[in-house]
Amino acid sequence: MVPEYQNPNLREIIVRPYRIVYRVKHERKVCEIARVWHSARGTPVL
Repeated sequence: MVPEYQNPNLREIIVRPYRIVYRVKHERKVCEIARVWHSARGTPVL
């Protein structure tokens, strides 16, 4: 889960120096990339 958003459908993968946030849609068996950004740029608004 992404700590800033407390949404169980949002998850993240950290591949330094990037954070990749994605949504899981279980009913459709789909993962959507929500955001990819460089960690030095702070936390974006999703």
